[in-house]
Amino acid sequence: MKHFQTVVVLPIIGSILIGTWITIYFGRETRMSTRPDPSSFSDSTQIRTKSLNIVLTADLKSAVLSGHVDIVFERINKDCQSLVLDSKDLDISKIVDQTSGETLEYVLGEKVNDFGSPLSISLNPTTNGVTVYYKTSSTASGVQVLAPEQTLGGKHPYLFTQNQAIHARSIVPCQDTPGVKAPYTAELTVDKPLVAVMSAVSVKAEESETTTTYFFKQKIPIPAYLLAIVIGDIVSEKIS
Repeated sequence: MKHFQTVVVLPIIGSILIGTWITIYFGRETRMSTRPDPSSFSDSTQIRTKSLNIVLTADLKSAVLSGHVDIVFERINKDCQSLVLDSKDLDISKIVDQTSGETLEYVLGEKVNDFGSPLSISLNPTTNGVTVYYKTSSTASGVQVLAPEQTLGGKHPYLFTQNQAIHARSIVPCQDTPGVKAPYTAELTVDKPLVAVMSAVSVKAEESETTTTYFFKQKIPIPAYLLAIVIGDIVSEKIS
């Protein structure tokens, strides 16, 4: 009799768990199903990123990146009047039309669990690029910082990013979906003697008394999750 009860109860529990999973999964799908990627607020069938130019200053003490990103896009739907980007815990201060220099209106939507918040930017008919001024959160999900005592040298902190699968939106407002690939350029300013590298070719470096600005170029179109930043007491060595 006890064996019979176990056989009956287990399928019931299994049905409840499966039903709960279906409710959660398809509830999410319903909420975001109008877009090609259910994990992204952006809709690449309406508007699509062509290139990014990222300009940031890193503060490793607060684990915050601040600056702006220039986004050039193409309207797939010529009647599209807004650009919706993925963002997560970003502090947006201003958005500017690259064509006219006009400040654009925007709405930062409510946060949806781990997906972050949709950043909806109102576009003028002639707008083909925007500049978003912002800073990241000190607890950005895509940024990790090691204290000096956690490093081999023991003198300086070490920052690195991990954007897979949907954490790029915590570092830069973007169409954070593998369905959108774009080339990018970047300028990254760090305190001396720290060194910055990215998932791009290092072009040059310009020094001031206390900081170094590193310039990068990635000419191959890549999805946002492959955007990577490393800052630390790094030395390079030729291996061939």
